[in-house]
Amino acid sequence: MDKDMFTNLVVKITSELASLNAYMKTALDKLADHEKRLDDLEKGNGASFKDEAVKWLVRGLVASIFVIGTLTGAGTILQRIFAQ
Repeated sequence: MDKDMFTNLVVKITSELASLNAYMKTALDKLADHEKRLDDLEKGNGASFKDEAVKWLVRGLVASIFVIGTLTGAGTILQRIFAQ
């Protein structure tokens, strides 16, 4: 193996390692982005306006059912339900 062939081999190995290093950096950056998205979803930052509106509508529905039941004289039935 002469000196020029050895130099070419070292240059080729170095360039391949640099290319692999760039691919690895890109993959790690994408993984970090995905991890951030998952953290945001787990913390609840991904809740949309639609989700919040549905929550408030359900709460309003439950409250209105109790108010209507109380006003129509269903107090004794509610007492029996919650006493158990």
